[in-house]
Amino acid sequence: MISSNLAHAILIFGSVLVLEDVAVIGAALLVVNSMVSLPWAAAASFSAIWLGDVGLYALAFFYGRSLLEKPWFKRLFGKRLRLDPTEAWFKKHGIVAV
Repeated sequence: MISSNLAHAILIFGSVLVLEDVAVIGAALLVVNSMVSLPWAAAASFSAIWLGDVGLYALAFFYGRSLLEKPWFKRLFGKRLRLDPTEAWFKKHGIVAV
C-alpha cells in the first residue's frame, strides 16, 4: 500500500502543476495539520514548480519564435512583437535576474 506521505506528495505535485500558489498554500496547511511531513511537501512543491518552469522555458525556446509568425497569432495580437530589446537585456542581465 502507498504511504500517506507519498500519496500526499503525488497530489501536491499534480496540484502545483495546475495552480501553483493555491497548491503550495494547501501543502503548507497539510504540513501544519500534520497530514504530511515538511520534507515530502517541500520536495513535491519544489520539483513541480521546477519542472513546470523548465517545461515552459523549453516550449518558448523551441517553439516561441515560430509561434510569433503564425497567422492566427498575428490576428490575435494584431502586430509583430519586438523581442530584440528584451533578448539583448536578458543576455546581459539574465543570470542575475533569474
